[in-house]
Amino acid sequence: MIYFLIVFVAVIEIVYLFVNRPIFVNIPAIQFYMFPLIVVILLSIFLSKRTKRMMRVVKQVSITAAIFIIIFVPVVYTGNLPLYSYSEAKAIIAKREKLLLTEFEEHKNVHKDEENHYYYLYKVIRDEETTIQYIFDPFTGGYEALNE
Repeated sequence: MIYFLIVFVAVIEIVYLFVNRPIFVNIPAIQFYMFPLIVVILLSIFLSKRTKRMMRVVKQVSITAAIFIIIFVPVVYTGNLPLYSYSEAKAIIAKREKLLLTEFEEHKNVHKDEENHYYYLYKVIRDEETTIQYIFDPFTGGYEALNE
């Protein structure tokens, strides 16, 4: 029964990661958080099939490690989430720069600088000749315009 609960909670956490991925444009990258959850699922399935052969200490250590990972992953993930989602940042730029949301390109882009900081990248088409790019820091709320 405990293995079923561990697998169930890990699957819920994976679904949560996939739901948040498009909202924050994969900032932070969910691959780092998916790997331990997949290991927990596989380990729990393996232990549930081999319960009679495993020593009691190994089972207890495995269950404790799985519970620790299940608690640790969402705490670290939510701690690393940006303050602003991609759509919230777009609305902030539109409001401050007096732009229409229809002027923004539809594609969700992310810019990574030399120091591995991630920014949301927006392209605004003012007219056929004028395109303005904005980079928005989702962690601080600051942004700047980049002219092409």
